[in-house]
Order: sequence, then C-alpha cells, then structure tokens
Amino acid sequence: MKKPGYIFLIFLIILPVFIFNVQAAEINFIKKDKLITELNLDRNIEIIDKRFIDLTGDGIKEQVFLIGQRPAGPDSLFYAPLKVIVYDIYKKEFYVNSYDNFNGYEPQMAFYDFTGDQIKDIFIEANTGGSGGIYKHLIATVLDNDLKIIFNESHNKPLHMAGNYEDNFKTILRINEIDKNLRLDLSFNRNKYVQEGIYNSNGTLQREIQPYTYPFGQLKPVDYDLDQTMELKGIQRIVGAYGADTIGHLETILNYDGSWEILEVQISTYLKKYDPSRSGSNGEVSYKIKQNAITSGIKEIYYPQITDLPKDVNSVYINKQLHDIVKPFLAESNEMSIDYDFTVKNKKLFSVKFSGYQKHEGGQYEILKSFNYDIKNNRRLTLSNILKDETHDKDKVNQIIKDNIEDKDLRDTFPGLSDWMGFYLTNSDLVLYYLRDDFETKFNKIRVPLRKLRQYLSFEVDIQRDETEIFIIEVD
Repeated sequence: MKKPGYIFLIFLIILPVFIFNVQAAEINFIKKDKLITELNLDRNIEIIDKRFIDLTGDGIKEQVFLIGQRPAGPDSLFYAPLKVIVYDIYKKEFYVNSYDNFNGYEPQMAFYDFTGDQIKDIFIEANTGGSGGIYKHLIATVLDNDLKIIFNESHNKPLHMAGNYEDNFKTILRINEIDKNLRLDLSFNRNKYVQEGIYNSNGTLQREIQPYTYPFGQLKPVDYDLDQTMELKGIQRIVGAYGADTIGHLETILNYDGSWEILEVQISTYLKKYDPSRSGSNGEVSYKIKQNAITSGIKEIYYPQITDLPKDVNSVYINKQLHDIVKPFLAESNEMSIDYDFTVKNKKLFSVKFSGYQKHEGGQYEILKSFNYDIKNNRRLTLSNILKDETHDKDKVNQIIKDNIEDKDLRDTFPGLSDWMGFYLTNSDLVLYYLRDDFETKFNKIRVPLRKLRQYLSFEVDIQRDETEIFIIEVD
C-alpha cells in the first residue's frame, strides 16, 4: 500500500521542477548584443517582437525575432529594413531572411500554417504609411534547415479589371486573370450620375467612363475551407467615374500549394447604396482627438493625434502626417506659437488648420498649414484631386475663384489653382492660402463658397435647410 504513495510523491516533486524549467526556457531569449555579434548586424537594430514557438515540428520551440532600425529617429514608428531571425535552440543555428525594401510602420508578427504541414509559419505585415492603406507582407517557413520566404511583394498581384460604361446605367467588366466578363447594374447611382452629367435622365451615357480596380490594401489570413490551413484574403475596390465612386468590391482567396494560386473570386455590388448627403445623421463622430504639446520657454507647439478611427482607415498615415506638419519647427530656436483647429469634423471628413506665428530677424511671420482627409474613402484631399475633370474644369473653377476675390490686386495676380498652395475646408467654404513672394509675412486667403463649386467638385456637397450646413466629401 506504500508503493503508490511513493510514486505520487516523486511526481509531486518532479512536476514543479519541470514547469519551472519550461518557464525559464521561455524567457531565456538570446540577448541583442549576441545577435549583433553572431550575425554581424548593425548596432542600431531594435528587437521589435520576439516569440517562442515550434516552427520545425520536432516539439522543440525556436526563438523568433522581428528586428529593424529606425532611420528617422527613436520617436519614429517607421522601421527599415525589417528582418526575421529564427534561432534553433537544439542545433544552435541561426536562420535569417528578408527581401529588398521590406519596411514600414508598426510591423506586426503572427504565426499560422499556410503550407498544410500542421506546422506554424511566420506572417509579418507592415503599414507603408501611404494614404491608400497599403501594407507590405512577408510569409516565411522553416524548411530543410533554412528559412524560406514563400510570400513577398512579388506575390502580391491583385486582379486587373478593364471595362466601359454603357447606356442604361450598365457597365461591362473583364477580369483577365480568370478570363471572365461580367455586367454590373449601376442604377443604384442613377440620381447621382444624372446630377453629375455622366448620364442623362433617359439613361444615355454622356461621356466615356472606364472602371478600374485599386490594388490589395491588406491581406488577411483566413481558414477559408476550415481545414486548419490558412489562405490569404484580399479585397479590391472597384472604382467607377472617379476615385471616390465605389461601384463594387472584388474579394480574392489565395491558396499556397508550392505557389500562390487563386482559389476563389467573389464580386459584390449594390442594390441600394447609402447616400450620406440624404441622411438625417447629425454627423457625430466616434473617433477621439488627443492633444500633443511641445513647449520650451519661447516655443509652444500643439498638434493632434487621432484614435478610434474606423478599422479600414489608415490611422498610421494620418497621425504621421499630422506630426510631420509641425516636425520642421521643432528644431527651430526662434520664438513661435502653433496651435490647431478642426475646421470640419464629421464621420466622413475632417479638416485641420494649423496656425500661429514665428519671430525671425526682428520680424513676425504667420504660420499656416493644413491637413484634409476623406475618412469614407481613406485618402488625403489635395488640390490635385478635388476636381472631377481637372483638364476641362480647371479654367472654369479658376474663374469662379477670381470672381470671389474682393481685393483687386490679389484678383489680378491670382495664378490659378496650383499644388503648391494650401487649403482647408469649413462647413461652407473652400479656403485657399498662399504667399505671393518670399517677402510677404502674412498669407493671402481666398474664401470660395462650396455651393458655387459643387458641380465641378469630385465630392458631394449637401446643404442642409437649417442653421447647420453639412458637407460630405468624396474625392479622387
């Protein structure tokens, strides 16, 4: 009767030691200095993430490191180049891999099985920081004592679409990669297209329109057929008359079987499309604005950072741009003051004006900057994309602007819309600002009512019949 108790006692003694050893192994990562020495790495590298996971199937966990450098400085979220390192604890060997120009903001590392061998592979994504919300990706697998990349940017090949609009609110589209033609009904846009002069009220096409697709923005791992092997899902926006005119989406499933192949393609369009300009919404926003301040005696600089934006909005790009606007002033030693104001802020759009002054060589100079963003279509607004047809409409718009300039000298010298000018939006106006020469200390400002420009703009202007005017922006 004593023997079972003896065995049980041994079990109790050994078990805590076993657990302790596993936990110790999990936290005993190789130090950064040893990685630098062993692999001859730059001393400025940072370990962005590190994990302890079995990548070979032998039951022994490897140490996995995502590393990179911050070329823009320690406060930057941008890393370049990005590399992945695997350390095989049993064989005492390192595996390192990357690809040219693999870099980006806020890189993330995760682990999924893409090859179907029931062993985890490495998945890394990094935001490029561009306004289109584009990500770079890397997928790597440990195979035959090597770290093999099975997905890089050369594999990120979106579907290509060509086509034309036809009479009666129809479009014919062709997807070359799968050799398919399809027809979409555009009647959900009937009223808008008639108002914009794309069709007449009888459904006759008034000008040639060629739809196109945007590339994959972000590829997401999904277990599409529930077999515990992951596929990649990419979504492309189908664009109609201009960049903000979404007429549908393509959803592509990519499967890896020695190479990446198209497993399935779905297309979606609208039976009825939400028109925010006809909505009774009060425009309340869900995102939050955090004030950042940099003060040092004679210098006061304030700038916003935005959180809780919709998931499909490129918040990394937005916050980087908001910081970059004030960044050049941080190194200045002169007295200055910069503050910001959201001149428009709703669910679809925001416009931020930075204003203040800087003292220099005995004088005081006005500071004026701005940032305008279309949340709905995830893009920055610029003077190069706010017109539907810049080639044909620019002269007419310039004339409207000149007609709204009261000062004769300013009107006579107005150079026309140019990319080097600044602008911001209010609930009623487009406000242009610029300096005519290097000697001016205050900006010239031109206010133009949006209602006078609405037929030429690539975004919709909705004027409410009450004390509040709400303008919903869609731009190319």
